[in-house]
Amino acid sequence: MPFLIAYIIIAISCSVISYRTLFSCLKINKTKRYLAFFALLISWFSPFIYYFMTNHIDNEIAIMIIDYIIYLLFPFVIILFFVHFIRDLFWFLLWGIKKIGVSVLYKLPHPSDENALKKVNQYSIIFTSLLIMFAFISANKMADIKNIEIYDKNINQELKLVSLADIHINRSVSDNYIEKLVAKVNNEKADFILYSGDVLDDKANKVTKKLDKLSQTKSTYGNYVVLGNHETYSGFSSSTSYFSKNDNFNLLLNSGKLFEKLNLYIGGITDYSSSILSRPDIKKSLKSSKNDTYKILLSHQPKVMGDNTVNAYDLVLSGHTHGGQIFPFQYPTQKGNLGYLAGLYEKDNTKIYVSRGVRYWGPKIRLLAPSEITVISLKPALTKK
Repeated sequence: MPFLIAYIIIAISCSVISYRTLFSCLKINKTKRYLAFFALLISWFSPFIYYFMTNHIDNEIAIMIIDYIIYLLFPFVIILFFVHFIRDLFWFLLWGIKKIGVSVLYKLPHPSDENALKKVNQYSIIFTSLLIMFAFISANKMADIKNIEIYDKNINQELKLVSLADIHINRSVSDNYIEKLVAKVNNEKADFILYSGDVLDDKANKVTKKLDKLSQTKSTYGNYVVLGNHETYSGFSSSTSYFSKNDNFNLLLNSGKLFEKLNLYIGGITDYSSSILSRPDIKKSLKSSKNDTYKILLSHQPKVMGDNTVNAYDLVLSGHTHGGQIFPFQYPTQKGNLGYLAGLYEKDNTKIYVSRGVRYWGPKIRLLAPSEITVISLKPALTKK
């Protein structure tokens, strides 16, 4: 509830500021002004509209159209707001410098000059549109492969892991996209495929066919999955039921599996958004492990690093952050996740790799936060050059 109240206040405030910036310099009648303000307000509240509509509409094509309209409109007004904020900040700053006698700025108009404001508003809208176009392409292209190597004395042979986080499958995701993703992953010929949560972003029974297509990813020793916060939001029971029944997925719920010949243990915990009856339990996830085996933990959220018992694991694979997804949200995202944003980190001899994710959540854009399919090569320490 506090978040909702805060968001309503912010959304209304930003709508008012954007309205005054864009339309105060235009001579239009009251009806058009009301319509303009209403359009801005609707844009800021569009995620709530989307949530309501997808809970009352089953037609996949209709949902896909709504998804594209809303989740392009929403980031457009956000980025336009920031563009205006930065532009006006520098404009007033330069005007202040002009007033103290800097001759090179003598032609600079005052920020309240209506004619000048009309022109810079047009440039701002064009710039924002181009930025959205670039970010849309970045988000919707197939994720690139990102290769990393990890060496350790407890690794007794080279193994290839494909780590997939934040696929966010919902009714707006095309079957063609999933088929291409599966083909790209299978081309890596992995020993293990590890899903670090938020595979789902919809009710499992609404996207069963899409999940069945995803389950065609192939690996030597199996595909292992943990749940993220979006599986919890979409329905913990239905998500658990699907992954438990599909033979191509091995669901880890505060549990793990030992591969003695490989000297490897893979554990997984539930998400921190889970109810009190299914809270993450690192100690429980280690129950089947043995000493001196190389241990990997799947935890959707990197906040697991705040729990000292995680030190029993050698490597943690997480997602959740999306690498911030949209600049400049990298900074609050990193702060809200104990300083972990994207890439490889180490704390007390436990490494954690935080993936930027395969797809995106909400706004159909990525800005300075490219998606990824992470390919991890585990190698014995003695082979390190």
